[in-house]
Amino acid sequence: MGNFAVLESCFWKDGFRRLVKNKVAMVSFVVILLVMIFSFIVPAFYPYSYKEQIKGANHLAPMEYSAEEQARIEAGEQVFPHILGTDRMGRDYAIRVMMGKPYFFAGRADCYLHYPGDWIALWIGSRIFRRLG
Repeated sequence: MGNFAVLESCFWKDGFRRLVKNKVAMVSFVVILLVMIFSFIVPAFYPYSYKEQIKGANHLAPMEYSAEEQARIEAGEQVFPHILGTDRMGRDYAIRVMMGKPYFFAGRADCYLHYPGDWIALWIGSRIFRRLG
């Protein structure tokens, strides 16, 4: 009989090796990391707050300025654009997407609610299937 090398591999190492080989999974992983970074770090530096209502900035399209903001720009002031536009009450959509509550399912709400549940399900499932063989 020939000599065969037996590769020792545990469940997590094998799973990680397969994850790294899968290009779509790695791209998805990077997207999830970017969402987490943007939802936790960017709101600290973003010029508009979650609850701030800007009068006259109702229903703005993405990257559009209100009349008051355009007047401030003409006066030489620097004004940050509304990247995703504003809603009917003049609130910036981008910060609302990053914060993720109560109307959008993205940003911090996902990080607080969905991701921990996914990790718990993964942990429980791996324990169950390890015992089953």
